[in-house]
Amino acid sequence: MALILIVDDELSLTDFLEHALLDVGFEVMKAGDGVRALHIASVHHPDVVVTDFMMPMKTGLELTAEMRADPALRDIPAILTTGAQGAEVRGRADLFDAVFDKPYNLDSVVDVVRNLCEQNSQ
Repeated sequence: MALILIVDDELSLTDFLEHALLDVGFEVMKAGDGVRALHIASVHHPDVVVTDFMMPMKTGLELTAEMRADPALRDIPAILTTGAQGAEVRGRADLFDAVFDKPYNLDSVVDVVRNLCEQNSQ
């Protein structure tokens, strides 16, 4: 099954999304900041990254920009979850496959993850 990397420094939100993804059969890895996430992505090459915007050490925007600059990571789909910064990144289709404002609909995020995994397997 597909591997999803969840990146968020709010553990309760990370756990909430992790359980929803595990329930539908995905494998999940988690990181609490963008630096750790970049390392995990480099080693494990997840099928999709779901990242928060505001995090310590490296924002979701910085994380995804670095992934897009790396030939080994550039094709990994990225979903951004954000609070107040949604308008700032909504027009960045070059970085994000989807943007969800917090609080987001959990089923909608899971559906987008599923669709991105299906697109990548074709």
